[in-house]
Amino acid sequence: MLYRVLLLVRFSILLGIVGGLVLVLNAQAQDVLRALGEEPDRRIVWFVLAAIGSAAVAWWSTRVMFYFRFRGNPASSPRVYPRLKEHLPRLIGASALGLIAVALLEASLAYPTRSSGPGATLVALGGLFIGLAAAFVYVTRKRRDWFLRRESDRPRDLRSVRELAPMTWAPLATVAAAGFALMVVFAYRAVDLAPVIGTAAVAMLAVIGLIPVASFLVYLGNRLHLPVVSLLLLWAAFSTYASDNHYVRVTSEMASHAMPPAVPSDDAADEDVIVGDYLEGWVAPLQSGAAGKIPVFIVAAEGGGIRAAYWTALVLGELQDRAAAEGRDFARHVFAISGVSGGSLGAAAFAALVANDAAKRASDASAGAAFDGNGAGGPEQRAAACPGGDAGDTGVRARAERVLQRDFLAPAVAVMLFPDLLQQLVPFGFLNDRAVALERAFEAAWDACEPGRRFARPFSALWSGPDPHAVPLLFLNSTVVETGQRLIEAPVTIREPEFNEAIDGRRALGPEVPLSTAVHNSARFTYVSPAGTVRRRDRAVDVDGRTESEWIRLVDGGYFENSGAVTAAEILDSVRDDKPALSARGIEIEPVVIHISNDPATTDPSDLLERRKWLNQPVAPVKALLHTRQARLPGTRGSRSAVRRAFPLPAVPRSGGRPRAAAAARVGAFGSRTGRDAAAARTFARRGRGRRAQRREHRGRARAARRRGAAKRSG
Repeated sequence: MLYRVLLLVRFSILLGIVGGLVLVLNAQAQDVLRALGEEPDRRIVWFVLAAIGSAAVAWWSTRVMFYFRFRGNPASSPRVYPRLKEHLPRLIGASALGLIAVALLEASLAYPTRSSGPGATLVALGGLFIGLAAAFVYVTRKRRDWFLRRESDRPRDLRSVRELAPMTWAPLATVAAAGFALMVVFAYRAVDLAPVIGTAAVAMLAVIGLIPVASFLVYLGNRLHLPVVSLLLLWAAFSTYASDNHYVRVTSEMASHAMPPAVPSDDAADEDVIVGDYLEGWVAPLQSGAAGKIPVFIVAAEGGGIRAAYWTALVLGELQDRAAAEGRDFARHVFAISGVSGGSLGAAAFAALVANDAAKRASDASAGAAFDGNGAGGPEQRAAACPGGDAGDTGVRARAERVLQRDFLAPAVAVMLFPDLLQQLVPFGFLNDRAVALERAFEAAWDACEPGRRFARPFSALWSGPDPHAVPLLFLNSTVVETGQRLIEAPVTIREPEFNEAIDGRRALGPEVPLSTAVHNSARFTYVSPAGTVRRRDRAVDVDGRTESEWIRLVDGGYFENSGAVTAAEILDSVRDDKPALSARGIEIEPVVIHISNDPATTDPSDLLERRKWLNQPVAPVKALLHTRQARLPGTRGSRSAVRRAFPLPAVPRSGGRPRAAAAARVGAFGSRTGRDAAAARTFARRGRGRRAQRREHRGRARAARRRGAAKRSG
């Protein structure tokens, strides 16, 4: 009977348990709480108010559910567990506040001291919530005495909501209506509003709106003797099959609920440019270094959410600023960056900043006027208007820091918990999904701090300036759900034998994909971002005389491999294959691989000392899949003996709520000798001489075909 009593208020209990576990155990949720400690601002006020509201709504909705007597359900009788029904509602409300306090104290343990700084702020917040939990219990116990109400005045044995007094049902109806209004607001203004409120407060507001609606569904199920919740879940399954609002945008104006057009394969991308051919034009203007060779940097940027984005951009920006202080241009020697997940966002931010600097130099040289970025103002003007920006620091690292300090998660969570949730119940698409919210948050962050609208413009526009070779090539890695292959978005052609079993994103999606979408396709973090549906432009099949498009779904590139080193290895092989041809022209190059890691430790040492583990058998397969994603990092572990330090990087201070000590970069340089070491050879995909010869032969045939075509056109 106790179980059936708890079933009456199961949504309040489940939301409390699941929400508490997520806050305490989930690394991303802990990062969200730490951001409150590192940047104490009005978002803390919103979070505290929303948390108090969620506790109050959970308490009141649970209390109201116990007012009803449902026919055929003896657990609803007021004589069954009366003391439990008296105290359980306030216990649920107080527990919500108590779990938040535990989560805040857990988050504070990440800091070396809790007597000052972010650790002290989180401890103070934890103490505040403990006090709020105690006050909540006291107020809910004493409220009847204060308002001179007797226990006998409490409603009992009600059969319908129509019997409730207006003062009883009006608060819940108001909360449900406010939740719907917030859903409408977030559907169209999430990018502007959600960062102001903060991710943590947005999640609490979703709980406030969900509890009354879910409790009403339980009431209907008991009232009508129907499995209302189960029927609703079946309807949601049908609706998600009938409609899809998770299409990948192929233009900046496209909505995620609009089916992309089918385009013939010859219109899917422009001219063929392979890595080797691009390298020849890219390296021609460069001068050799002190050793008589031209350094060619290939960067692998590891995934890891916004931490990886922030760390990648700061490391590359620091290298660029240091080189500039010595009169050198590091970015001009970065040939390619292979990014995965958050590493792709950091790489794209760095490349976009380099593109802006190149455009500004060209504008200054040609007209003697400052670069205006399509009338948007130069970096100095934008730095002054950028939130939290220091107009006096125009270094690449400082500018990258300003762009990436925005709360990107809040708009995605707001749309996920409000409009996206509604869309699951509607069998036709009419709302943009959380993917669009996140992509537009990238665009808004750039536009607030930098000119040129780089993230809203097509991916290929980064290399459309007067000096396209000034911008490093970006190779942004996604994973295809149906085949497990990589889809690589790059400005050069992705094909065999240079790239093994990989899909060319430029051909599959078309040339107008915004940079924000190209980045997000590589960084579709599990559940926070949906799997993106793609109608391939480069592939079609004949079905009974009809031409049908191929459909694929894209998820985070880390599902395939989270370091970006596999693609970097293939780029490195192509560069090495071209060394003899360049040497014959008197150009000597030295390939250097830089791996930027966001995962300083693979395993908690204490985890290896546990002989017994809770729920080991059901949890072990999931844990193994998640851990192999990090352990399978070619070139970073098991081959450190083959790595030598290329740059002594300083500690990057935490700013904008991003980790300071948790992120670490292992930067290794693989020259011609170390590249032949056994460990490095094992790192970079174990390709033999036969495969290299095959690539050289394939490249030679391609070049000969292009020369014949050029001769025909000139004749």
